[in-house]
Amino acid sequence: KTPEEGGIFISPFSEFKGMIEITAQQYIGGLSDFTGEIGRYGVAQATARNQDEVRRVLDTMMEIQFYLREMRAILPNKTLKKLFAMGKNIEKMKYLLYEQVLLESRKSMKLSEAEILDEKEEQSENA
Repeated sequence: KTPEEGGIFISPFSEFKGMIEITAQQYIGGLSDFTGEIGRYGVAQATARNQDEVRRVLDTMMEIQFYLREMRAILPNKTLKKLFAMGKNIEKMKYLLYEQVLLESRKSMKLSEAEILDEKEEQSENA
């Protein structure tokens, strides 16, 4: 059977050849679950205000999604549900990154406002 018919999927990596045999559906499911796991890591990094790591997680998720969408024509229909779940994970990560960017810009705006107030205070003291 072909992978789209639920046949065996063999890893293209030579060091694993013959060691790992899974169906296409299992492979896609694993990748989708992986995006969920790195999504949890991304949430932890967002909590720590680590924007670079959140962006790296998002980029990884989007790259996996890109390749799976390229293979969509040969994937079993059951895997489309996993692609949808992956898309949801990506949207959550985009939202977290967006929030971080907003917080960062607010922070710099507050700093600018504080600098302006300090400058005005200095001017009134000097007058």
